[in-house]
Amino acid sequence: MKNHYFLIIDQGTSGTKSFLFDEKGKVCFSENIKHFLDRPKPLFVECDASIIADAVKKLIASSIQWATEKRGTIISAGMAVQRSTFLFWDKKSVRPLTPALSWQDNRAHYLVEKFDEHKQLICRKTGIPLSGHFGALKYVHLIKEIPELEQKVNSGNAFFGPLSSYLTHVLTGTAVVDHSIAGRSQLFSLGSLNWDGPLCELFNVNLSCLPPLVPTLHNFGKVKID
Repeated sequence: MKNHYFLIIDQGTSGTKSFLFDEKGKVCFSENIKHFLDRPKPLFVECDASIIADAVKKLIASSIQWATEKRGTIISAGMAVQRSTFLFWDKKSVRPLTPALSWQDNRAHYLVEKFDEHKQLICRKTGIPLSGHFGALKYVHLIKEIPELEQKVNSGNAFFGPLSSYLTHVLTGTAVVDHSIAGRSQLFSLGSLNWDGPLCELFNVNLSCLPPLVPTLHNFGKVKID
């Protein structure tokens, strides 16, 4: 009889870790890959999402190799990812169109004043205060700074979302966002558990670029490695 293992990917701010658990909950194998954050200016904290995706794939591949050597099989996987890191990426090629702006990044703080009169509405709907750390103002900033992005978005060729959604797209071929991480976008209604139309209109966010929403506990697809 084959041994069954469960794979967990923990994607954090400074590195990515993998863990294989057996059916008794014991960690049988683990590995990690460090990555570096770029800080090109004050308040700017970013990284290359494709480098993180490559690290995740390497960790999954080495976990598969270890399990195979132990005459076992990995029957399911889960992933934990930093929640307020956002980027744009191409829907077809799954290539990042912008750096991934870290949860630490606050380059969009200057936009808070512009939307200040709506802060109570935003907090009531989303449960979080108006801030440049969250997705909506990062969206507004990137569209403002990179004019060609808006054309990509309006033609339906770009996604905007959290790093978790990008990684899910890379691994399974499908981009989705779970509710817990969508809550960091400042575009997600806690009441309806949907993207909030009025908030998207307020921030001039094209709904077509937001990945579909799914529950946190969900079958996100089959991971394909090699």
